[in-house]
Amino acid sequence: VARRIKAGADKARLVYDGMVYQVAKNISSLAAVINGAVDLVVLTGALANSGYILERLVPRVQFLGTVAILPGENELEALAYGILRVLRQEEGFHTFEDPRQS
Repeated sequence: VARRIKAGADKARLVYDGMVYQVAKNISSLAAVINGAVDLVVLTGALANSGYILERLVPRVQFLGTVAILPGENELEALAYGILRVLRQEEGFHTFEDPRQS
């Protein structure tokens, strides 16, 4: 898609712009669920490798706080291995709580 955008394909640009809009909307709605107590917004995965996406997404979510960009493509595999380690009792699980409710 990025190559098509560089080549001037308006439909490709529309696809990425629509995705940026939806991702920003979802990140912001998650912040509402935790009453705005956002410690960090982490953008990762393949989208974090796209300059086009980051240039448009970061300004839409940075009002929530610090934005960290961690490019990668193996998040689901890492998540699965983490769950497996917990199930095998090789490591413990983490419980996250709202510090304002303690």
